[in-house]
Amino acid sequence: MALDPSILFADEPSAGLDPRTSAGLDQLLIRLREVFGVTLIVVTHELDSAFAIGERIALIDQGKILTIGTPEEVKASEDEIVRDFLDRQPEIALEHSERYRRWMIGQ
Repeated sequence: MALDPSILFADEPSAGLDPRTSAGLDQLLIRLREVFGVTLIVVTHELDSAFAIGERIALIDQGKILTIGTPEEVKASEDEIVRDFLDRQPEIALEHSERYRRWMIGQ
């Protein structure tokens, strides 16, 4: 922050932290955005953090953006893969069996 950046990147900032510490880090990131006016780009698999921090959220699968929007818009997505991700459904489910097979053999 000493160099007054306009964009702050955070890659899995709360990985390995307990839920209370993660929530505190979320609040710190939000405060940094508010006080310094920085744009935050946060990469996370932690849905609670993403929806707490994000003003706009993008879900990316195999390099393709599946959805992008406000937290409310993302939560309302009807895309099957987005729904499975948000609902914590395993990717190995039968409806994804061909995709899983391709992943297993590296295609």
